[in-house]
Amino acid sequence: MDGNTLRLLIFISVFILMLILESLIPRHPTVDSKPRRLGIHLGLSGLNTILLKLVFGAAAIGAAKTVEIKGWGLLNILDWNNVVEFFLVIVFLDLSIYFQHVI
Repeated sequence: MDGNTLRLLIFISVFILMLILESLIPRHPTVDSKPRRLGIHLGLSGLNTILLKLVFGAAAIGAAKTVEIKGWGLLNILDWNNVVEFFLVIVFLDLSIYFQHVI
């Protein structure tokens, strides 16, 4: 099972659990019908997902552009061959993902 499928299953499970708990233990009297509330909850969740992807994607691009313009970073300081820098980047990114999963 890949990561996206697992995330979707966890989301659906928690969402259903919250709907059941909302029915069994309401915190306040409901004003809207259940289908309308369900649509609102799903709409907010979808909007949240889209906005997060847009905002974090734009922030990553903006940060990369700022680093490039200001000349920050180890590879901007070192004047190595582009091929060597490319392989170093691949190795370090791969190691960072490896350590992220190990730790």
